[in-house]
Amino acid sequence: MISGFAAIPPVFQTNLPLAGRRQGKVRDLYQLAPDSDGRARLLVVATDRISAFDVVMPTPVGGKGALLTALSLGWFAFLRARGIVQDHVLQAGIGGVPELDALPPDMRASLTGRTMVCRAAKVIPIECVARGYLAGSGWNEYQASGTVCGIRLPSGLRQCEQLPEPIFTPAIKAETGHDENVTFDGAAALVGGETMERLRALTLAIYGQAAQHARDRGVLLADTKFEFGFALDPDGRTSAELLLVDEVLTPDSSRYWPADLYAAGRDQPSFDKQFLRNWLLELVAARKWNKEAPGPQLPSELVQQTLGRYLEALDRLGLEQVRRDTFRERVTRAQVAGRPAAPSLPSTGATIIDGRLLSNALRASTKARILASTCGVRLDAIMVGEDPASAVYAENQAKTCREVGIDYRLHRIAKGAGFEEIAGRILLLNRDDAVRAIMLHLPLPEGIETERMQSLIAPEKDVEGVNPANIGNVVYGRRSLVPCTALAALEMIESTGIVLRGARCVIVGASNIVGKPIAVLLMRAEATVLSTNKYTTNLAELTRGADVIVAAAGVPSLITKDMVKPGAVVIDVGINRVRDAGGKLTTVGDVDFSGVREVAGFLSPVPGGVGPMTVAMLLRNVVDATLR
Repeated sequence: MISGFAAIPPVFQTNLPLAGRRQGKVRDLYQLAPDSDGRARLLVVATDRISAFDVVMPTPVGGKGALLTALSLGWFAFLRARGIVQDHVLQAGIGGVPELDALPPDMRASLTGRTMVCRAAKVIPIECVARGYLAGSGWNEYQASGTVCGIRLPSGLRQCEQLPEPIFTPAIKAETGHDENVTFDGAAALVGGETMERLRALTLAIYGQAAQHARDRGVLLADTKFEFGFALDPDGRTSAELLLVDEVLTPDSSRYWPADLYAAGRDQPSFDKQFLRNWLLELVAARKWNKEAPGPQLPSELVQQTLGRYLEALDRLGLEQVRRDTFRERVTRAQVAGRPAAPSLPSTGATIIDGRLLSNALRASTKARILASTCGVRLDAIMVGEDPASAVYAENQAKTCREVGIDYRLHRIAKGAGFEEIAGRILLLNRDDAVRAIMLHLPLPEGIETERMQSLIAPEKDVEGVNPANIGNVVYGRRSLVPCTALAALEMIESTGIVLRGARCVIVGASNIVGKPIAVLLMRAEATVLSTNKYTTNLAELTRGADVIVAAAGVPSLITKDMVKPGAVVIDVGINRVRDAGGKLTTVGDVDFSGVREVAGFLSPVPGGVGPMTVAMLLRNVVDATLR
């Protein structure tokens, strides 16, 4: 699942009130104060800039920065688990960083999903390239000389053919302009032979593990490049600690090809920015661009299709489950060390999980997937009667669908319809091969059992995930359409960066479409899950020990400040209509927001939290059902 991408609109560049700002092709860097362990730190912000032929294009690709950050964090976690190399990542996101707590809300929002706090390092001026296939500049050199960066290869190799074994081909990293390929000996003369031996061994080891992981998922990692650096101490002196830095194994730094379409002897379809390069080469051939700055403006269709390919890479590589790989770094360290966690929290209280921002990012990624697909996406909704609230909801839903490119079709059935007429319409849509996504608006007429009617929707078309077969598939871990609200809650939990494996999660409420599915989803993430309800006698004692609380009991302000552990993630699913002190009806959740905000690490609001995310999940389920 894809989550936690960038706040919308796109971010082309940042200008934060922090020291030491530096700007690369894609990333903006800022100095931070050393952490409590004395490690020099940087804030790394992945913008939505995109470059090709070492020229930054003037058109941003909205969502790209957050997507690259998610990919990098997934790969960093993958490599950490294998113990291949140390990396520079200290935490994902900006939670708990004192210099960033005082940023204005709009500036903080612009950083959502696209930031990492990293160890500062003296970067070695060598691009460490691993090639497993003969493509790009390597293919051009091989045609001319039979070599790649001075390495003699067998004769008769074809374009994009797999090499007998991966090769290491360094390049000199330029501050501006094009990086320059160099032989191993040439690079050794620049940075030292011992250092180059280490870089070659690490580069090929990382490539081997990553290529195998990708291949197991139907993706070929043709080549990639890494950067390494020596960690800096608090005084800015270079240490002997070698770190993997910058991004890692993203479509910006790698060539990814679909294995099922691979054939040597030609260019390959790709999940990287080769699509953009090919478009630019057409301009070069037409003498409309000379590969020099400034780059041409990119058409919106090209931008969306490029992002769509990046999204498909994320999906195929199976890294969509990997989220930012630390949860409030200082809080985690405090808990592991047995120290009180509360002093590590910012004085401003919990970070609010803004469902509107997250849903905007998810809608943008859904729109990109639709634009990148070759078939139309359509949602068929059934509404019985003329309930005013349902009519407004249907109208808003139609508008939302249109915004992302979904063809919304509403099937109205008269108020007096009985079971047979409603069921007949559902079965008719089930049999229609042109219909891939079905939902049923509620409420239904009195006497019509909702669950019975929902169970008639074909499981593969049930985009609300309410058919018992789909809920059962969630339990068994089978691929299925998951209830939207449960998905929304999980997405918001994962957006915080908490490591769910082993985390203690308490679910308050056990409904079929929220409490039970979210419990199963968290168990699948290897969390330790306890299901409770409003009648649980020692509820406060149980929630006080939880790293994650999901409140879905339908009781206003059930979860209070004294029931929450400092630093916990609290997701409020409740929607309750109550009267305020002035007698006015207002909407509140199951959590006492003002009180819990003082102690929680992350807290979702009501309204503006799970609600908009549930809508975004419905849209994503529609696309999943259509493209599956």
